[in-house]
Amino acid sequence: MTGYTCPECGAKIESPDGLEGGTDFCPECRSAVEVPPPWVSESLEEKDEDRVGESEVHESEEDEERQEDEEPIVVFDAVLDAREATAPPPEDTPPSSRQRLLLLLGCLGPIVMLVVCVLLLNFAAWLAPKILPWLVIASYFALAVSVLILLPLSLIRPTRMIGGVGMMYASYVFGITVWFGGFFLTYTIWGMGAVIVGLFLFGVGVVPIAMLATLFNAMWGKLLWLIVLLVLVWGTRIFGAWAAVKAEREEQEMEERRWADSDV
Repeated sequence: MTGYTCPECGAKIESPDGLEGGTDFCPECRSAVEVPPPWVSESLEEKDEDRVGESEVHESEEDEERQEDEEPIVVFDAVLDAREATAPPPEDTPPSSRQRLLLLLGCLGPIVMLVVCVLLLNFAAWLAPKILPWLVIASYFALAVSVLILLPLSLIRPTRMIGGVGMMYASYVFGITVWFGGFFLTYTIWGMGAVIVGLFLFGVGVVPIAMLATLFNAMWGKLLWLIVLLVLVWGTRIFGAWAAVKAEREEQEMEERRWADSDV
């Protein structure tokens, strides 16, 4: 038998004697293969054996190198496990100075805010009776200017914007006056507790609390004064905003007409 390798697929072929130099078929890929002479087939078999031997030696060398590479990792893991087993438990590190400062500020922050609010309320209680007479005079002056000057200006088309903006500014004078008046009446009649309730719980200010206090104590003149100031606040503000918006709309219409006339 003549043994050799298929040049197409690499399968090993054994042909019967007497076919040397002839043609045989590969049992794997079924391709026609020329049968080599005996001396050529022997050399091919030796080469195949040498190739197989070299591959086995190479695989054994790779296995040895892999084992050598894995041994330090295994040893290192064993050393780490031993250190973790013998290491003492971690101790709780004390907080740093920055952490202590942040903790202190977090605890003192609400207290400081409360103290500041109390001081501001006391300052407002001290300031209200002193500034309220001047605010009343300013409100009378703003009312006179609004009725005698700003209202006529807001009714005339060329000066409507000036009158509307002036009325809105006058409303803030009335608003400051009614706020300090409500604060002073609430503090005087029902005390600081009612002021705090009006400012922080209801969220609508001290003016409604002052109106309730004057109503329950039959202080009709003070109640009427608060109502008149509230009407002036919202009346002048709404009317001023209406006049300003109308003046702006008229200005836009005039500008559009001017552009239309220029196009014509």
